[in-house]
Parts: sequence; structure tokens; C-alpha cells
Amino acid sequence: MNKSARIRAIFVVIIAAASVYFLVPTWNYYRMKPEEKRTLEIEHPEKLDKMHQKALKLGLDLSGGMHLVLEVDDSQLKADERKDVLDRAYEIISNRVNQFGVSEPTIQKEGTKRIIVQLPGLTDPDRAKRLLGQTAMLEWRLVRQQAEVAAVLRKLDETLVRLSGGSLVEVNPAQAESLGVVPALPDPSKPAPPALEKDAASESLLAKKSEGQLPMNVPLETIDKSKPMSSLFASFYRDWLIVREDNIPLVRRMLARADVQEALPRDSEFMWLDEWMNLPEGGRAKALFLVAKDVLVSGSNLTSAEPQPNPQSPTQLSVNFVFNRKGARELSRFTGDNVGRFTAIILDGKIKSYPVIRSKIPDGRGVIEGSFTDVEARDLSIVLRAGALPAPLIPREERTVGPSLGSDSIRQGLRAGLWGAAAVVVFMIIYYLAAGAIASLGLTLTLLIIFGMLAYFGAALTLPGIAGIVLTIGMAVDANVLIFERIREELRREKTIRSAVDAGYARAFVTIVDSNLTTLITAVALWQFGTGAVKGFATTLSIGILASMFSACVFARLIFDLWLTRPVKKLSI
Repeated sequence: MNKSARIRAIFVVIIAAASVYFLVPTWNYYRMKPEEKRTLEIEHPEKLDKMHQKALKLGLDLSGGMHLVLEVDDSQLKADERKDVLDRAYEIISNRVNQFGVSEPTIQKEGTKRIIVQLPGLTDPDRAKRLLGQTAMLEWRLVRQQAEVAAVLRKLDETLVRLSGGSLVEVNPAQAESLGVVPALPDPSKPAPPALEKDAASESLLAKKSEGQLPMNVPLETIDKSKPMSSLFASFYRDWLIVREDNIPLVRRMLARADVQEALPRDSEFMWLDEWMNLPEGGRAKALFLVAKDVLVSGSNLTSAEPQPNPQSPTQLSVNFVFNRKGARELSRFTGDNVGRFTAIILDGKIKSYPVIRSKIPDGRGVIEGSFTDVEARDLSIVLRAGALPAPLIPREERTVGPSLGSDSIRQGLRAGLWGAAAVVVFMIIYYLAAGAIASLGLTLTLLIIFGMLAYFGAALTLPGIAGIVLTIGMAVDANVLIFERIREELRREKTIRSAVDAGYARAFVTIVDSNLTTLITAVALWQFGTGAVKGFATTLSIGILASMFSACVFARLIFDLWLTRPVKKLSI
């Protein structure tokens, strides 16, 4: 094998291996049983989300579901209120859609006023329309103090041990020890640990949480193994619990138990912080808060939130917020009764921030200070404003696709693709003999690349997309037909087999590029200016054209070169 062929062989192997690699998450995801997905959703939701993102998605027409086009009606808003109304509406819808439980929701902005929402697999379209029409649930809730959290966890320990007859099957002591430190919770009857130092923003109305690592963890003593819930936490940090990454699945599973939910106080619930933290000793962790259900301020009365320069650090930003009159009264009472306590800012069930109340806020105006970058400050501002009632969202288009239609579409599309591929393979082998078999191998590689690239780019496979693949199957051998006919012409001129193959590829290459380039330009135009089904067709067609050119001009040529490394008296073409 010469140097050129060796380079091409390596290139082909890399492309094929990459395509297989990109398709592995798709294989793993779609072969999972429903009960396995439910378990993974409770214990490792981040892992399931990652698999969702990397797996090849099925479009609305294949999986069934709902398609909505919503338009923001900003006609009643002032000019300065229109600047980010679409972003606020998008934030609301995204947070709402993520609670539906659909496998692969799609939310995207279109133009300056429209949002497209696709909910594959949704069986209750009325519920979707109802939830999308509501204001995002933004709340400021009181964080329960350390002694209160300790009392709740002791009750959960006693409940779990009692229900299990003194020992738990779900979390045995050996498993708990293998997953990390087995801590004890502080006894409220004993003196509290030394108070933590005040941060630099102690004089501000609201001070943002400490960033990055947790240098002031309050370590907890080792407990005996009869405390199954407490043993899963590494430490207290102020008023919340720190859970190491390895222990998070067990904690989620424990909290999902019906008996644990029944044992919780009716006025409190556990919530996770919506971000990771770095532990001083290494590794990642998440914070788990016990928050009040009855002590809260609704974000529906928030009128504005804007990034502002931080006076203590000119290079960083803080976030100023303003409530209306009703909200100001709520906030004044809330902050006045809870000075020195932490409050959790919660958007749709996820804790976004947890500032400490430094003093009463009587006028409905406050500041969240911290080491915000431009992007962080802007994102937090959008999150806060998302709680305010946005401009009305007017449904401009609504389609519902039944799951039976989706199943039929998949079955018929696969049948059409298989019959088309089989017909092409049979024709090529009968007409071009061994060379036709080489072209058929190239067709297999083309399909592998198409599906691999669709998975890599996170594209959704739609019914028009399947049509694009079927069309690509027919077009995939066009380049091979041009090359083979050129080789035949050269052989009729009594050239040697090697020179005939070289001349055939050289003379057909320009024609192949020209014919495929014109089709590719059309496909790109369809993708750029089309929407929905048209884009699905254009995506698979574009990838298919490039993949077929690669298979014909690189892969098939490599097979010919390897074939001709030994003396060949007759070329089977």
C-alpha cells in the first residue's frame, strides 16, 4: 500500500469510527426499557439528559405529539419593555416545557416575536396549552435553619429504620461507607458550632452566595450505620446540606420514596441548587435545601430586574430589582421578619440563588450583590423578570400528531428505505458485478455517516428526513455510475486496468463535483429559508450528498487501489 492509499485508509477508518461513536448513545438510549429510564431519571437525571442530547432524536411526525407556534403580543408594551420580551417569554416556556416529562422537547425562537414549541410524545395537548399559558412560578422562599433541617433528617432516619424493621434494604451500611463519609447531624440541644465569618457584602441588602469552593464547611461527626438518610450527607454548609456527587443518586432515590415524602413536614420540602459546587478536598457536590412552603414572596409582583455595576468591584456586576406596591408590602414583611436568614430564589422548582437577608427592605427595591460576570448578571436578570407576567402569547399554529401515525410513519419509512436500498444494491451488482459490490459497500458507509452526523448535530429525524435519506440512496450511486462508465470507456481503448481506473476517476471527478454541488446549493437554500419539515428534508439531503461523494471518491477508490496491489488480468466491471 502506497503512502496516498495509507492516508486515505486512515481517513476512512476515522470517519467510520466517528460515525459509530456518535451513534452509540442512540443505541444505548433507544434500547433502554421504560423502567430503566424511570430509574435513571430519579437517580441520575443529568446522565439521562446527556443521553437525550447525544441520541438521535425522532421528530414530531415520527413520535407523535404537539406542535405550537406562539407569537408574543407586545402591542401594549412600552418601547423599553419590548427589548427582551421574547427572551423572557422563551425563559418561561423553556422552564415550563422541561416539567412536561416529554423525551425530546424543542423550543426555538423564530424572528423577533415567535416561539416554536414541539412536544414529541405528548398525550395531553390541553395540559400543554394550559401550562404554557401560565406565568412562570418565581418565588422567594425562606430557607429552614440548620437545627430545623437536623430535626427533619432525624425523623426521616427513624421512619426509614422503623419501616425496614431496623435495617434498610435500599442502602446497606457497606454501600453507604463505600460512597463517602458517613456524617452525623448536630444535636440542637448542644451548643451550635462557631458562627461563620461575614462576607464582604455584609452591609448590602442582599448578599449573593459565596462562589466556587466551599472553604467553610461545618464537618459532621461519624454516626452509626442505623441512620440511612443522614449517612448520605457529607456536611452542613450554613443552613443547607452538601451531597457528594457519588451520593446524589441515593439521595434522590430516598427522597422519591412515598414514605419519606409522608414523613416530611407539610410546610417544608427539599430542593436542589441548580448548579454544581467544587469541594475543597476535590470532587463535585450539590447543595440540598429544606425550604418553607408557607413563608414566601411571589415573583409575579416583580416589575424589573437589571444588571448594575457593583460599587465594591467595578469590573463585576450586581442585580437591582424592583417590586410593585403589593410586592413591596410582601417583601417588607418577609425581610423584616427574617433578617439574617437565607432566602432561596426559585424558578419553576429550581433554586437559582440563595442570598442572605441583611436588613428589612421597605420600598420593594433591593440588590443581589456578588461576583457576577456580564453573562451571569444578564441571565439572572432574565430569570427574575421571568416571574412577572409577560406579554400575551397568541397561538398562531397548532398541530397534534397521534402516536399511531408516528409508528406507521416509521414503519413505512423504514420499509421504503430498505426496499430502495435493496433495489439499488441488486441493480449495481447485476450491472457492474464486483465493482457494483464495491459501490454497495460505499452505500452502507454513506448511510452510517448520515445517521452518525444527524446524531452529532443533534438533528431530529423526521418523515421528510427519511424521504431525504431514501432520495440519497438513489443518488448515492450516481457518482459510482459516472466513474464506472468512464473506466469502461478507458478499457475499450485497451488501456491497462490501473491506468483505466486512474483515468476514470480523474475524468469523472469534475462532473461529480458539479452535479452534486448544484444539488447541495439547493439543499442549503431549503435549509436556510425553510421551516419544519422542509428543514428536515434539507438536512438529510445535504449530509447525504457529502457522504455519498466521500464514499464514491475516497472509499471506493481506496478499495480499487487495494484490489490492484496484486496483478489483475480482468476487471469485473
